[in-house]
Amino acid sequence: MKLIVLFFLSLSTYAGSISFIGPCDKNPIAQYPLTLKTTSNVSSVTIETLEKNNIPYIGSKLGLNSIFDSPVDKEAIEFLGPNELLAYGWCYSVNDFEPNTYPHEFSVSANDDILWWYGYAHYKNGQWLTQCTPSYERKSDFLCN
Repeated sequence: MKLIVLFFLSLSTYAGSISFIGPCDKNPIAQYPLTLKTTSNVSSVTIETLEKNNIPYIGSKLGLNSIFDSPVDKEAIEFLGPNELLAYGWCYSVNDFEPNTYPHEFSVSANDDILWWYGYAHYKNGQWLTQCTPSYERKSDFLCN
């Protein structure tokens, strides 16, 4: 008698995602499956996703100044005192890693998770103290009321 043992391998494929966290809540305001072309980077995937879903944005492959009509230019600066301010803008990570490079310079694959969040850089007394701090941690009246 022959014993035939069949092993069934359950192959599950994980499709990555692209998410956007706004200024006032840590939960994503939008999340989409990641769809890639043969060569993709954070910038091309993000712009393609925004355009496909009719999400307003201002920016280029070098970075995004506004998504979902977020403030830009002078409207994105919160003055805290004569020598202190917060400059707001969009930051990104891939698989929880902040590459600290332009989005068009960072390649992504189909199972990556891209996260964009609205954050700020803190300037005080001639020095930049932080960058890309999520603005929902502060929930400033400047943005959230």
